[in-house]
Parts: sequence; structure tokens; C-alpha cells
Amino acid sequence: MNSPELTPYFKSQQSAFCTMEDKKKELVENAQDQAKKTLLEKGFAEANIHIKLEIMEEGIARDIIKEAEDGYDIVVIGRRGTSGIKEFFFGSTSQKVLNAVEDVSVFIVN
Repeated sequence: MNSPELTPYFKSQQSAFCTMEDKKKELVENAQDQAKKTLLEKGFAEANIHIKLEIMEEGIARDIIKEAEDGYDIVVIGRRGTSGIKEFFFGSTSQKVLNAVEDVSVFIVN
């Protein structure tokens, strides 16, 4: 990406990249809204539902672990299937969080 030959291409496609990022953000926000709606329908008090969207800083698992240390009672995380080989060598985000978080319950959703 740092190649001078590619710079004109990336500049010409900047609008498309920004549109893709906006669409990804919209999809995430819609998923968060749906999750909140589901929790409310299941009887959770709205005051107890906190949804947060953050830009990745250190890595997905490390960011979640760091956030969990800020006084949360539970972390709910999805499990997305990865290949057995990939999971063996790299581990999954949910496994990393489950193994690293202390004093906080971790609920893994399939």
C-alpha cells in the first residue's frame, strides 16, 4: 500500500473506500439496534443495556479484554466459526477473551 505506484489508484478509489466504511458502520449500528431491541423484548431494563462502538486500537481481543477490565459484570461475545487449522494456530477472538478476562463472566453466543 505504501508503493508510489499504487498511490494514484488509492486516491482515485478514495470515495469508494469511504462509501464502504460508511456501509460497514451502518450495518454494525443496525445489528446493535437489533440486539438492543431483542434484549428489551426479553425483559432487560433499558438502563442496564450499554452498547459501545470503538475503533480498534491494539487488536480485537485485546481491546475487548481491556474494556472488560473497566467494571463490567459480563461480556457477551459472538462465536464465528473459523477453520480448525486457523483456530489452532491463531485462536479465536472469543477464546482469547474467555481465557484472559478475570473477574468478569464471559457469555459466548453461537
